[in-house]
Amino acid sequence: MSRGAVLLTLALLLLPLRPAIPAPVAQPFTYHWQTAGRPPRVRLQWREGSLNGDEHAFLNQMGHWQRVAASLWPARGVPGPLDLEATFYGAGAGSDPPRLRARVGSRTALLAAPYSDGALRHALQRLAGDTRLLPLPPDDALPRFSDDGEWLAFVTWRGGTAEVWVGRRRSPGLLRISTPAPRDSLTDRLITGAPVWAPDGRLLAYILGRRLCIFSLDDRAAHLATTPDFPVAAFAWSPGLTQPIAVRSPDGRLGIVDLLERRFVPVFRLLPETKALGQLWWSPSGKRLLFRARTQLGGMDLRGGPPLRSQAEERLVLLDLNRQYLEAISVEDTPLKDGQITGLVWDPRETAVYATVQRPEAGHALWRISVGDDGTVQQLVQSPKPILLLGWRSFSRSRVSDPLAPGSLRLAFLLEDQVVLVNPQEPERLSRPYSPTETMILRLRPGPAGGYQGGDEAVITQPEPGQHLYLESVAHTNGQPARRRLESGLHVALPLNAGLVQALQHLAHRDAAVDVDVAPGMDAVSGVAMESAGGGAARLVLLETRPDALPAEAQARDYSAEINQRQPDLITLDLHPFAEIDPRAGMAALAKRFESWNWERGLVTLLVLALIGGTLWLLRRWVSRKPAERLPQMR
Repeated sequence: MSRGAVLLTLALLLLPLRPAIPAPVAQPFTYHWQTAGRPPRVRLQWREGSLNGDEHAFLNQMGHWQRVAASLWPARGVPGPLDLEATFYGAGAGSDPPRLRARVGSRTALLAAPYSDGALRHALQRLAGDTRLLPLPPDDALPRFSDDGEWLAFVTWRGGTAEVWVGRRRSPGLLRISTPAPRDSLTDRLITGAPVWAPDGRLLAYILGRRLCIFSLDDRAAHLATTPDFPVAAFAWSPGLTQPIAVRSPDGRLGIVDLLERRFVPVFRLLPETKALGQLWWSPSGKRLLFRARTQLGGMDLRGGPPLRSQAEERLVLLDLNRQYLEAISVEDTPLKDGQITGLVWDPRETAVYATVQRPEAGHALWRISVGDDGTVQQLVQSPKPILLLGWRSFSRSRVSDPLAPGSLRLAFLLEDQVVLVNPQEPERLSRPYSPTETMILRLRPGPAGGYQGGDEAVITQPEPGQHLYLESVAHTNGQPARRRLESGLHVALPLNAGLVQALQHLAHRDAAVDVDVAPGMDAVSGVAMESAGGGAARLVLLETRPDALPAEAQARDYSAEINQRQPDLITLDLHPFAEIDPRAGMAALAKRFESWNWERGLVTLLVLALIGGTLWLLRRWVSRKPAERLPQMR
């Protein structure tokens, strides 16, 4: 036997003796939902590798299954509580499908994919035997009004995984946006977070299966804007006229979705060794984007040229779309280094940003961060209690003055359940001009994924906080109704109609509202809330009151019941993503569009002014000639 054959034989004999590669071990991330009475125990397990930013979507889906089971159970004559257990597998732990198991005592029912509410009800029916279960309840959540109050978008689980439906408040029109086929994985069909309307109220965006989905009311079409290799963890609408959308992936890549050209701009290819973190904040003009990142860039011309580099550290990065330039503000020597930004608003002149920062030992503070050449950081307010930014208030005493004059602006924030104003020029002077009758705070229960208690794992360590609804009079907001989404709820500035306030109080205190959206309108003020009904399933309630009605005439409509009676129009989701463009070409196109929009706006303004001037000149000539025609003729 040759030497090679001997070695081959020994290798084959020793092959079974090599140590086996251990299979991925399941890491239990256990959550127990708590509702009134004796609810079923729900246990959620993730395997290592699945924790990639989809936790909120998984919790929403688990919360839905728990609410459905709580509405159908306990069955009469069946002893013992119901135990639901679900296990999700991520990309790093194999390709096994999710499992859902229902157990009562020694009886067990295992559900196979694709999952649906009907399959869950059928499994519970087998466990209950001959006992007849109740019909499936409606389960709706996360209502969001368009700015004009005409359209309402919400997430619903009517038959299976979550979908986004869009309804009209004053007409029976109802649109249902489809999701990928049931044979696709559950992760590809989950909706992360609430839908977000564009500033013009004609476009809607949300995250579906880690991809950004765009729905247009004008075209009645829905598109997946991003590709599967760019999972979306956060996005932000631009308030500018061009309305691009900034998106961030879980691994810190940054991109911009150009809706007008239906293109995706991979900005991250221009930013070497830059990892974006957290939220994205657009400036009021929509020309600047601010985000926190770990990077070694101090400045960079996106059109080309050598970048300014230093050691890698966390910075506040300012991306100027108009100038096509990036500049970074170091936070190493500031309180932002070991703090968490809990809220941020731009100065109306875009010369600074105001951020609320939470630090482990120092509590909460309000900081002013200059985005100009100096990049200074100044502390304005410090408090052991949370600070929630509301926005800007204008206090101009003169009728004819600049509303953005430095002396007229005040920054409003909530501190210890009170509205406080601070003058950026005199930060040591705080004012509390609001009386208890001009502000009201309604405390709501945790949202659609809430009610659970987490363990000591590193993913989610605290139960989801309860939401708050802050109602504020328009006396200090120039009479303009407004609303702002906060970290812990919704802030609304509107005329405090007594009927609406009473209806919201009833909904929050008695019917366990967990999410509310309010749309100030011209002829009505409407509120939408999700409340628990029956065994815990959620339904939408629409509150309406008109200015000419009596204070106690606010009416609550069961919007979910109305939806059940409608036949929605199906909007087929286009799965083809937007085309990807070279990042430099895409950024140049966005910058050029700002210039073209400015020229068009300037031309339209000149035409309007010329039309008004010509009309006034003709009117003046007609008025000046009219008395001369009535003079009596002299003999």
